[in-house]
Amino acid sequence: MAILKNKDPRFSPTAEPYRKLIGRAALFNNVSLEGIHYLLEDCVLKQVMKGETLLAPARKNDNLYVLLSGSLSVHLNNPESAPLLKLDSGECVGEISIITEAAPSAYVVADEDSVLLVIKQKTLWAMVRVSHGVARNLLYVIARRLQQDNQVILDSIKLHEQYELYAGMDALTGLYNRRRFDELFERLHERYTFDGRNLTLLLVDVDHFKNYNDSHGHLAGDRALLALARVLTDYVRPDAVVARYGGEEFLVVLPETDLEQGGHIAQRLVGEVNKMKIALSDDSRLPGITVSIGIAQASPDSTQESVYAAADAALYRAKQKGRNCVSL
Repeated sequence: MAILKNKDPRFSPTAEPYRKLIGRAALFNNVSLEGIHYLLEDCVLKQVMKGETLLAPARKNDNLYVLLSGSLSVHLNNPESAPLLKLDSGECVGEISIITEAAPSAYVVADEDSVLLVIKQKTLWAMVRVSHGVARNLLYVIARRLQQDNQVILDSIKLHEQYELYAGMDALTGLYNRRRFDELFERLHERYTFDGRNLTLLLVDVDHFKNYNDSHGHLAGDRALLALARVLTDYVRPDAVVARYGGEEFLVVLPETDLEQGGHIAQRLVGEVNKMKIALSDDSRLPGITVSIGIAQASPDSTQESVYAAADAALYRAKQKGRNCVSL
């Protein structure tokens, strides 16, 4: 960084062309510079080269900077992180840290070689006292900065919510993934067993899926899993929780459903999977698949682990019976 000394009249804030640039800045909009001429003479010009850091959280700031030429970017975590804001000529930076008398909350980095007007804290307050226009514009600058910060917060919340959404979903099928399913099943199990209401778990496994992948390719396997996911969601009630638990294994939680009712639903799912049509994106048909389903019902003295273990044992019995069937 270099300070352009006022001793050289070419680099004085009150000399051309800097006077014109200052007059176009938001802080001095519709302000007569003649009235604050003597205060501008107390200011200096600073040159910041591309890539240089102007403000940082570790450094206290006592100045307001008015960007006369070039551009700056604001970064939250470090200077290399994605920019939160871009600042163009005429905009200010550093006003919040001056008012709060705290270190800046972000990094401000030059995107290109830039020239800034440096206004010391005491000089800024003097400008505010003698010029209603500067006072008004400073309030506008602060309000706009707060509005920008609020938007950044809202955008951050939206990104976080989006991340949470995708973090809980299986990328291929769009169903809940194992992590999210475990959270939901824990809540449902606790609620329904405490109230003494029926809750049934279906453990669905694709028969000989490894052979299907080996014979027809992983793309065909993905299409088969997508088709199965649609069947599982289309043929259960809306309050059911459906998840891809891993690989070719799916779980379905059926609230307000006893073992007998769960058996009927599982039989229907097996039948629908048998009728399921699988095709590639070019509409070329693929061989069908079958599934085996194990069923278990939660009880007041059961745990999540015991219900899953019971469904897994039932699934093993279904496979022992020859697959493409249901077992309790």
